[in-house]
Amino acid sequence: MVDKKIWNYGFLVAILVGCNALENNTWKDDMEIISHLNCQAIQLREARFALADSMRAYQDSLVDFAESTPDRARMWKSTLQTMEHRKEYLANTSRNLSDTIRVELMRLTKNLSPEEKRVFKDSIQARTERLNCIQNRQ
Repeated sequence: MVDKKIWNYGFLVAILVGCNALENNTWKDDMEIISHLNCQAIQLREARFALADSMRAYQDSLVDFAESTPDRARMWKSTLQTMEHRKEYLANTSRNLSDTIRVELMRLTKNLSPEEKRVFKDSIQARTERLNCIQNRQ
């Protein structure tokens, strides 16, 4: 009888320790996933900004030199059309990623206190910074 109680107690402890380890691994995995999603969002934002800068340069060239260089003006218009498609793609991808991040954050933080949410946010920020998401920062 005593052996059965010890065995039951040991079994219960093993289950609790195992569940706790699984929960910690899931939490770490979730942190890793959300950090990578944030990194992707940062990279998309940088790509959108770089594309906008390029589009402005082509638009300026088109306005300034279209009459004097009609062949180049046609090329610039064509390039701008291609850039416009890229801009739409980046905007849609960014929106979808933003929605994914928002849903994940709501799922992960719904039961956290304000202090726990702050620690969670700081942890994500630190992990995201360690990923070096921005390659060419000026």
